[in-house]
Amino acid sequence: MILFAKKEKIDRYLPGSEIIFEWRQTASKIAHDFRINWREPFFKIYNEIWSNINARNLRIPFQEGLFQREIFAYSEKPIREAVLNAVAHRDYNISTQSIFITASPENFTIESPGGFLPGITPENVLYKREWRNRCIAETLEKAGLVERSGQGMKELIIRHLMKNKKGIMKDFQDIFPELKTMNISNLLRELKKEGKICHLGPRNTGHWELVKNT
Repeated sequence: MILFAKKEKIDRYLPGSEIIFEWRQTASKIAHDFRINWREPFFKIYNEIWSNINARNLRIPFQEGLFQREIFAYSEKPIREAVLNAVAHRDYNISTQSIFITASPENFTIESPGGFLPGITPENVLYKREWRNRCIAETLEKAGLVERSGQGMKELIIRHLMKNKKGIMKDFQDIFPELKTMNISNLLRELKKEGKICHLGPRNTGHWELVKNT
């Protein structure tokens, strides 16, 4: 029903199956500058959600040697993955809350009703696989929309290195304040194993860079 049902059925039987997007010109602003909400079958609105986010995307200039280049504030791949995870793993028994996406030039947040499942903690959330809504998750996976855990976070690391040319553990701790250093180290090691990044210098005082052909 969440993925395919008609709007009137969702309104009647699953009124909490709603996604709200709010944009603010500054993160500290109370009133929103733009707001849209969807209570539609997810496959119908999947691309529309990203289109509304991307319409407010900002180009950020950076210097690469002699060349001036640009990257977007929001990268499509991790944003789409985060939305998919919110839909697949929210608690639909909580009918009084919606999936809430809030964005500004400085911040991007997705809130999905429901806490961690039993056995899931901030320390193992990247690697321990549990299902809250198995049918939804499997359908999204079979549709080729859901990738394996951690891909969105890896994309954020890659984007940081593209923009800043290098990164140290403190940088990644600022990006992922909810993760322990061990989890961040695991992500970095996986990216290194995939041939996308490399570590230069001493173990404790060196830094990470993109592999040149990334």
